Amino acid sequence: MLENRVFDELGLLPPASRPSIPDSPQSVAAALRCSIETLSSQPALIGRYSRYSFLECDDAINAAASGLLALGVRPLDRVAITGRNDPDIVIAFHACQRIGAVWTGISRQLSALEKVGQLRDCGVTLYIADDALLERIADYVKGGGHVVMTFKSGFANENSAVRWVRAPGPLREAAGFSYQEFSNLEKPLALKGDPYQTGAENKASHWAEFLIPEHAKVVATYDHPFFGKWPAITENQFGSGTLLYEGTYLSDALQKAVLKRALEGAGLTGPDQPLAASVHVRHGVNRMGKRIHYYFNYSGAEVKPAYSHEAGTNLLDGKTVSKNGVLAIGPWDVAIVEER
Repeated sequence: MLENRVFDELGLLPPASRPSIPDSPQSVAAALRCSIETLSSQPALIGRYSRYSFLECDDAINAAASGLLALGVRPLDRVAITGRNDPDIVIAFHACQRIGAVWTGISRQLSALEKVGQLRDCGVTLYIADDALLERIADYVKGGGHVVMTFKSGFANENSAVRWVRAPGPLREAAGFSYQEFSNLEKPLALKGDPYQTGAENKASHWAEFLIPEHAKVVATYDHPFFGKWPAITENQFGSGTLLYEGTYLSDALQKAVLKRALEGAGLTGPDQPLAASVHVRHGVNRMGKRIHYYFNYSGAEVKPAYSHEAGTNLLDGKTVSKNGVLAIGPWDVAIVEER
């Protein structure tokens, strides 16, 4: 453990002559590269249990980036990571930057339900997490929660190291399967029988895990003489909840159909599901006990979503909105309807 030291003993006080600020904005990676070249042996990161000079940072980032690449992470993939607030989490962040992946930090203080929600919202295809987090997700399912999980989940621990136990590690019982082999897909494969009725978009690509069901139900398999031996999608009843797992990369249309069916199965569908992806809806109750509906248009074009709730008034323009009527919402605008 490092001793408690004051900053000036470690040479961390601002220098008398500071480097000039560049004329144009720099990326995080470019700024770090400049610091590595000019401050190579100077302290860069100091934590309670570890410290790095700029050169040591560079080596550690390269090692972590190589580990992510070995896991199959590619540019623009989303990587969600949780861990202690120490230098290693900074190394992980820069490793994502170095290979062009998109970083999403998951707070350790969130509840299991909140973490599952954040993972879903950010659309990750991989997360690096300690056993405790995965166990909490399993407990969430056992207690009645419903989880849709993508390939590689549970693949690596908080140190970006592949777990020595069979995948998906602590999620194995909740997922109802295990595997220890996987493959890249040279070209897209159809799912046998088009189980989600997506026609030409019935495609899986890039990655296939050789899932071995233990007590999970096989939902879909590949229409292929070799890969057809293994499920592409499974679903497992665990406790009072379910865990649906995708062992491959689905087309956008197929992914949408899978999520729609999962929502229907969990009893979570409603009148908002048919709305366009650019229309976000929130609901609440005001101080007078009246229901309020917020419609946000996240696009640069006017939208006209169906309004399926009880008749009310658009509080922003005073116009009456009838049940099963249509709202006209301008680009990047909002409509707030109060039921009568």
